Amino acid sequence: MNKDSEPSCQTISMTALRLKTREVIEKACYAQNIFIVKAYGRPMAAIIGIAQFEKLMALDTTGFLDDGGTDEPMEESRNTNKQC
Repeated sequence: MNKDSEPSCQTISMTALRLKTREVIEKACYAQNIFIVKAYGRPMAAIIGIAQFEKLMALDTTGFLDDGGTDEPMEESRNTNKQC
């Protein structure tokens, strides 16, 4: 995907996510697609690629997006595979 193009945003049901988890994760990572996961028609979560997540974290100057309360740095708390 071209770095200048806009990411695609799609909704997906929990049922569809169960059936297509790998495909969704790969599209989020490699194609920078954004997925809104719905349960019973209500948005419940968003799936984004790690590169988008890291950009979001870098933009957070308020501390609103923290590391989930873990004591270890975020870089150490996830797999450091840099394919995405």
